Amino acid sequence: MGRKNAAIVFEDTAQKKCIGSVIKACFLNQGEVCICTTGIYIHKKLYQTFTEAFASGGKEAQGRPAPERVCAWVRLKQHLKHFRLCITLATEDGGKMLCGGIREEPDLPKENKNG
Repeated sequence: MGRKNAAIVFEDTAQKKCIGSVIKACFLNQGEVCICTTGIYIHKKLYQTFTEAFASGGKEAQGRPAPERVCAWVRLKQHLKHFRLCITLATEDGGKMLCGGIREEPDLPKENKNG
């Protein structure tokens, strides 16, 4: 399949449960754990509804400064560079950004500005 830790979404899946599980598998620990899902293969009949729901869930998973959300910020500069490279390569290859984006200047949350 060309990816480690791929999620496969079959035509007969229970979509609500599956979407929640895949979102958690992708965003928990901001993807910095080697067992996080790195690719999703979706049955073509479910592709549109699944990607819309996944993007919506991704928007909700965005972290800091909201403590109740699933995902935290990217802590290491090398990870930020890697994520930016992945986004650049994907969009150059025809991929679309469905949520999020690239922050040019990462900054500390307000509560950490003074140390």
